[in-house]
Formats: sequence, C-alpha cells, structure tokens
Amino acid sequence: MEHPLAIKKELSPEEKIAVLIASLDQAVSASILQQLEPRVMVKVVNAIKKLGVVPGPVRDKAIAECLSEIREMGHAVQGDESMVTTLLNQAVGEKKAAAMLSENRTEEGGEAFAGMAQMGPEQIAGLISKEQAGVIALVLRHLPSSLSSEVMEVLPSETRRRVIVFMCTAETPSEEVVSRVEAHLSAKTGPTKKKKASEGDKLDAVTGIIQHAKSSVEEDLLAAIEEKSEVLANAIRDRLFTFEDIVKLSDVAMRRVMQEIDMGVLAIALRNGNAELKDKFFGNMSKRAAEGLKEEMDYAQKVRLTDVEAKQREIVNTVRALAGQGQISIGSEDEYV
Repeated sequence: MEHPLAIKKELSPEEKIAVLIASLDQAVSASILQQLEPRVMVKVVNAIKKLGVVPGPVRDKAIAECLSEIREMGHAVQGDESMVTTLLNQAVGEKKAAAMLSENRTEEGGEAFAGMAQMGPEQIAGLISKEQAGVIALVLRHLPSSLSSEVMEVLPSETRRRVIVFMCTAETPSEEVVSRVEAHLSAKTGPTKKKKASEGDKLDAVTGIIQHAKSSVEEDLLAAIEEKSEVLANAIRDRLFTFEDIVKLSDVAMRRVMQEIDMGVLAIALRNGNAELKDKFFGNMSKRAAEGLKEEMDYAQKVRLTDVEAKQREIVNTVRALAGQGQISIGSEDEYV
C-alpha cells in the first residue's frame, strides 16, 4: 500500500517542512521549529504526527522542493521585532532579554511620555500618585522598567498593587487614550511623542518592573497579581526565573535542588540545554552520577520539545518552591550568613 504522501501530486508547505524536519537532527529540528510562527508551528507539528514511515523518493522530493524555494528567495534577509526577541532570548536568556528590550524602548525615540523618563522617581510619583490606577499603569508602561520599578517603590502599597494588576489585566490602550493622558499631564511634563503600544509588551513591561524591584516590593506585586489571576502570576514568574537562570544559583543552592530532582526528569530537561547549564548540573553531582546521567541522555530515545519544556518547568517549580521556603536564594540581593 502506497504512503498517502506518495499518492498526493502536490505536498502542502506544512507537509514539506514536516518531512524536512523529521529528516534532521533533533537539536536542529527544534531550532527550526522555534523560528516558526505559533500557528504555522501547530500545523507542522500536526503534519509530523501524521507522517508515519515516509518512502525515500517522497522524502527526497519534499526536501528538494524546500531547498528550491529557499534558493528562489535569493540572498534576501528579513529582520523584525520577533527576530530580535528570539535572538536575544537565545543569547542572554528570556529574563535579561525582556529587561534589555524594555530599557531600550525610550532610547529609540518617539516613545510616549519620553519627557518623564528624565525625571526622578519621587517627582514622577508625586505627579501621578493621585491619578487613577489605569492612568498610572499607562504611564509606567512607557517608562524604562528600572525607573518604573523605582516609582513603584515610592507609591503606597495599596496603590502599586492596584496598578500592577491593572497592567496585567487591562486591554492595551488605544493611541487616542494615550494622547488624552499625555494631554492631561503635558502641562507639567512638557510635550511628548507617542509610540503605538503593542499587546505583547504588556507582560514584558510588568516583568521588567518586578525584575528591578526589591524583594519585598516584588513579593507585594506578585501577591496582588496572584489574587487576581494565578495564571497571570505564574506567567510572570516564568519570565522572572527561567530554566536557563539555574546557572546563576550558588553551588550550595544547586546541591539542595539536586536532592529534589528525579534524574529521569533532569535527563529530559537537559536535552536542549546549553553547555554551561549542563556543566552546572554535572558539577554539582558525583562523578558516577554525572556519567550515568550523560549516558542516559546519549542513548535515550527522541522526545518532543513540549515534553522537554514540561520537565524544565517542573524543575523550575522545584527551585521556586525551595526559594519560597527560604531554603535557597534565587534573588540578586546579597546574602548574609
């Protein structure tokens, strides 16, 4: 019986990509999947699930057509915000990338409330503290995250709790709303130029603010968000501390974490980890245990990227739980013993 793809005269773009990805090394395939738009990724993954055993001629034809379409593009290249975010995430990790992109917002020019970025946190807080939570949230979204974090520290606890929840849950304000708020504050801050806000910037802005806050303020803000939505709070915690951030833990903290981690889970979680991260784990276990883990990783069957990410989240949750219990520290503040 012929393979379904062999019967079809023309393969869909998703089917061609599926055949190509299935023919490559797992690490390369995962890297390609990461570059796809979410909706395309879903279509490709579904196509891979339906592939089965693909005959050689069908495989060769699909790969040849993929390469032909790539060549037809010539030497054209494309850069956009999505590419920048992806490259920074891979280069410095999600948390630092979010902070860098947030800090860069006002440097590009044309940012709303740019004039306020030159003011001190106390001056900004004095200007906006009596405004509604929505107005304060709108202003802080357009300021550098480090400055917004300092303003949050100056604001009363109840006010900043309302503001951080508003930033997480409210719809992205329209340009008309931004313009009205700018006009309302322009008498004190001077004229500013606005830049269209992006829905995707919402959690990035919140994460950047919390990232720069002191531990006490950080917990206050996260608690306020969690009261409103546990899902939102977890999403922000995912951005605050990622699997790649484990390399920043002290060796003492690492050894405590290792006591709680199943080696089978770790073997899967490290499948797409970088060399520095793997060395961090290997360096905090016995030589025999490290060799056993490496062997398990070398000879294990291929696993889905979603399964790898699930195991990584499991380990991150373990780290968070230990930190919440005060058994380890994952913050940037100095420890005293």
